Amino acid sequence: ERNSAALNVKNPARLVAGTGKDRGDGDVLELVAGGLDFSKNDAQKLALYDLFNAVQLLTQGGIDMKHPINVTKLAKDAHKLQLKQVADQGRLMLELCNGSRPNTTYA
Repeated sequence: ERNSAALNVKNPARLVAGTGKDRGDGDVLELVAGGLDFSKNDAQKLALYDLFNAVQLLTQGGIDMKHPINVTKLAKDAHKLQLKQVADQGRLMLELCNGSRPNTTYA
C-alpha cells in the first residue's frame, strides 16, 4: 500500500480500462507493487511480498500465506479438462455417423 501511495494510486489492486493488447476488452486488473533495497534480489523479494499483499487485499484475505494456491496444479487440471472435452467432442462426432467408439484414458 505504501508503494501505491507513493505512485499516487488510490488502491494497489483495482480494475482499470484495458490498454495496448487489452484495449476494448473491458476492464483489466491492475496490481501496483514494488520493493526498494540495496540489492536487486532483496528488492525483488520485497516487490513480490507487496504484490502478494495487494492480492490479499483484493481477495479480502481469501488467500492464506501459509497455504498458497497451487497455480501449476490448477493449470494442469484445466489443460486435462480441455483435452477431455476435445476427446469427448470427437467421440460424439463418431457416434453421429455410426462410427466406432474409441476408448480413451486420461493420465
